[in-house]
Parts: sequence; C-alpha cells; structure tokens
Amino acid sequence: MRPHGVLANVPTCSASGDLWPQASHPNEQWIYVLQGTLRATIGGKDYEAKPGILLYVPSNVVHSVKATRDLDGVFLTAKDASHGLQGVKAG
Repeated sequence: MRPHGVLANVPTCSASGDLWPQASHPNEQWIYVLQGTLRATIGGKDYEAKPGILLYVPSNVVHSVKATRDLDGVFLTAKDASHGLQGVKAG
C-alpha cells in the first residue's frame, strides 16, 4: 500500500450463489471473511475462504469471488482508494 493512501473498509454481504465476475483494479485489496464460504480465483489460482480467512488481491491482478450456496457470504473488504474503488471487468 502506498504511504498516505486512502483506505476504504467496506462491510459487504453477497447472497449465497452470487458471483462477482472477473475484474482487476490498480489498487491492492484485502477480503476478510466473517460468515459463509467464498470461492475466489486470484491471478489464476483458486482459493476457498471460510470465516477468519484473509484473502489478498495484488494490484492489477484479475480476480473473481463467489459465495457458495450454503450461506450468504459476509466479509469486510479493504482497499487503497487513492485510485478510486471501481475495477475494470476482465474478459
């Protein structure tokens, strides 16, 4: 993270089965799972994240996240907001 950057910390809920499609952005991002299970693809590698797991998304890396069907995914996401918060859809 850049010194003196702006950090956005956003609580987020994703309904079970929801998919956040592939995207990238110039800022780093952290996703901390509070409830449910998230399946993430970050830089072509697959991860399964349960409560208590912290995912790291480097800047400009294509990633996607899906909440599994068992339970809504509740997580905190934090990112360097000095480049804005919107990503660019990949693919």
